[in-house]
Amino acid sequence: MNRNIPPPLQALLETLEGAVIIGQTFYLNDLVGDAQIIAATPEAARLYGFEHPSELEGRFTSQLDHPDDYIVIKLFFIARLHGLAQVPHEYDMRIILPDGSIRYLRKQVTQMQYGQESYWVTTSAQIAADEAKPLPDYRHLLPEDAIREWFRIISVAELEQLIGTYVPWKIAEILRPSLTTDEIQYNMDEIQTLGRSRTIRALPAVTRPNVIEIGLGQTRHLPDNRYVHRCGNCGCTWASGNSNPVKCPRSRDDSRGPRCGLARWRIVTARGQESAESQAHELATTLNVK
Repeated sequence: MNRNIPPPLQALLETLEGAVIIGQTFYLNDLVGDAQIIAATPEAARLYGFEHPSELEGRFTSQLDHPDDYIVIKLFFIARLHGLAQVPHEYDMRIILPDGSIRYLRKQVTQMQYGQESYWVTTSAQIAADEAKPLPDYRHLLPEDAIREWFRIISVAELEQLIGTYVPWKIAEILRPSLTTDEIQYNMDEIQTLGRSRTIRALPAVTRPNVIEIGLGQTRHLPDNRYVHRCGNCGCTWASGNSNPVKCPRSRDDSRGPRCGLARWRIVTARGQESAESQAHELATTLNVK
């Protein structure tokens, strides 16, 4: 284990099954913020491409998540800070394995508070690429100033990129235990100066592969050669490797949408329009947006 884990969280970890990680909010200074994994099950280590939990513990989520999806999850956190309580705690996203390949996961995330520290308990399961649901984009519901302020804080992965671009240091060199606090602060002050000269305060353009707008009966081609479709009859979306699916796959009632299964799913029906309006209204109501 990378650092001491509070006893209640250790007890919780021992009761959970499957691929579970516990992360802790991490701030190096007012420039660098991230979430650090402090505990993991063997199943989680294997899911992330490692042989043992010790190889996963101590790493930062920004080093593991696909950078495009990490940006969106960062927006989730801002949304929660601003009281949008119904931001999803289950979502699909990509991670990057040690060999550079991409794996799709369905994550269930619970935030916990212990003392003054924030922790994240995440249970993950691998899914196929065509099962992945697009991540919602809450940017239009948030104050632009809040987004700009939060994106001023860079992740450890961004710090590593910054170091590799501007200075001949590695992250391990900056944070190695033998350095004094003053020496670490000096290094970070230098990086902070460089970082501020880089446009990290700029609001990112979150037009990412997994964050899309799509109309009824339409298809969107994603950069990873998948396709996202939206049924004109039931309003549901799904991902596929096929550019022209035979029919809407929602053939039964489930958590992803109502019964449908039509072969003529590209035709926009009154039911589809009502469903789309209902979905938009439900989202706005859930997020307390008038």
